Amino acid sequence: MEGLPLNMIHMPNLLQNIANTIVFIMLVNRIYISIIRWSAVRQYFVIGILFGAAGLISMNMPIHVGDGIIVDLKAVLAGMSGLLGGPVSAALTFLLVGSYRVYLGGIGMVPGLVCIAAAALAGSFLHVFINKKPVNLRRMWWVPILLGLFIVLVQMSTTLMFPSHIRNDLIREFTVPLLIVYPLSAVVFHYFITVEWVRYRDTLIDRITQLPRYERMQGKWERMIKQRQPFALVILNVERLRTVNDMYGIQAGNDLLRECGGRLTDHLPTGGLVCRLDGHDFAVSLPFFDTVQASIWITETKEKLSAPYWLEGSPCSVTFGTGLALYEGGDASLEDLFLQAETALRHAMDSGMNQTVSYESRLTEQIRYRTRLEKDLGFALERGQFHLSYQPQFELETGKLRGFEALLRWSHPDWGPISPAEFIPLAEQTRLIIPIGDWVLKTACDMAMKLNLNGTGVTMAVNVSAVQLLEPDFPNQVSVTLLNSGLNGDLLELELTESTMVQSFEKAADQLQRLKECGVRLALDDFGVGYSSLSYLRRLPFDLIKIDRSFIEDIGRSHDDRMTKSIIDWVRELRYGIVAEGLESYDQLYWLKQWKCDIAQGFLFSKPMPEDDLLQYLRQLMPFPLPGHGSDTGGMPSTL
Repeated sequence: MEGLPLNMIHMPNLLQNIANTIVFIMLVNRIYISIIRWSAVRQYFVIGILFGAAGLISMNMPIHVGDGIIVDLKAVLAGMSGLLGGPVSAALTFLLVGSYRVYLGGIGMVPGLVCIAAAALAGSFLHVFINKKPVNLRRMWWVPILLGLFIVLVQMSTTLMFPSHIRNDLIREFTVPLLIVYPLSAVVFHYFITVEWVRYRDTLIDRITQLPRYERMQGKWERMIKQRQPFALVILNVERLRTVNDMYGIQAGNDLLRECGGRLTDHLPTGGLVCRLDGHDFAVSLPFFDTVQASIWITETKEKLSAPYWLEGSPCSVTFGTGLALYEGGDASLEDLFLQAETALRHAMDSGMNQTVSYESRLTEQIRYRTRLEKDLGFALERGQFHLSYQPQFELETGKLRGFEALLRWSHPDWGPISPAEFIPLAEQTRLIIPIGDWVLKTACDMAMKLNLNGTGVTMAVNVSAVQLLEPDFPNQVSVTLLNSGLNGDLLELELTESTMVQSFEKAADQLQRLKECGVRLALDDFGVGYSSLSYLRRLPFDLIKIDRSFIEDIGRSHDDRMTKSIIDWVRELRYGIVAEGLESYDQLYWLKQWKCDIAQGFLFSKPMPEDDLLQYLRQLMPFPLPGHGSDTGGMPSTL
């Protein structure tokens, strides 16, 4: 140390003081795992005691300047206690450190207490100020630097309380070291508390909901299984959360998850445990031994969870898919139990919205079937297992052929025809619908050209998935397909369901407008079973409304058929074309004509047909396959 300048001679001792204090903080950091679920006030008490103890350690390794004058890190530790824990922590640290400083006595006692108090107050002020703003303290590295510089200023100011010869020595020997060490130590202490503690916390506590993560609850559940303590495991999935994120923003979705977690916690029975899983899921264990008790709790809880959430001043309701598995005290592992609950949840979500499914062994076989189906679906396109069937549509007033709807069919090599209701949702979930939908669009347009539809007014309708529509390049893809096939844009009709609009309304509206610029016609499919909102209909450029087949089935069977008439009247008022799908009887045909429905399709006219059968059907239907090719006599059978 003899070679050091006078104003740097104490630097090694100060750095050694920092190192010793850091070792203490790192050791004490291990206790955070135990207090992580404590209330904020209790955690502030721990922070105050931690920094107070660190201050005592620092004061026992000081630099002695003279009788009763010591230089250490006690003021920095008091300031950091206030910054990280607020007034409660700062007060505790000041009490511990200040008491010991009074015990040591000497002429430096009063200046030391003043410096400790000023640092604690400054840290508390910064804590309160920062907590009023949505900032991340871990990224605000400049805050501890400013606090350290402030403490140096206060420390140097308190030298005015000393005799001039002592004051001059202190300023000469310690100004530069303190300007370096105090901000440095503040940053280092800040790191080891905020970054290390937050790292532990993020491992065990979900930052959004403040609920334990699976990793924290895993040990408790494994102990319950080891002790053969029966319980029910429930996994709840927040349905349509992505829609909430699209409509209100990610922060609103996080607020909804946070309130969901709070409602779940409030409704837990004694002995129940809850944690947040990844994504949209929560896991709950219940001290119930049978499905009936667990199902009653699930029903009551879902009622509470489904009550409206207020997002940006508007009420928003969500539903929950639920999977239930029971541990009855056997040899099953926690991994097996979660697999069963997740299998049940998957079946619940496949069954519709807001469903609950209890695990049964047969569900595992169904999952295996679905997994095989998903795998084979990935190769179906390249192996030529898809084909299109075409169902004709007719004008009810004139009886003329109006168009065709192209319907995708899959012939599995082992299981034969697979229902579209089974493989289309799977294709959407895996995004295989994008290449499959591209093939459907191109094949349908090529078929339209094979039928010479240009100039006839007869359209070719193709169903479009929400996954396809929301692809940024989809309108360009449609335009290129029309160009390559040679089909006129006004003869291509794209059908979309109401759920497609709801998933991301603004983006969907923009995509639909771009599609209209390509010249295609747009139809809203399955109208009446979703939201059926007049407000969004007026904002979207649809040409046709297709009434869901469930309303057509009611015609002539119940008084509910008046609703069908009301829907037709309502749509006509909005000046949209109306298509009725699922027409199967002459009674339905009669009433649809009476109610001025424009177009219909269904088994009464024809089932969907593959290409060869369609060509044969058209030859039998009329002398000339299509209207506009030299004959006005073509049309539907005379029964219409």
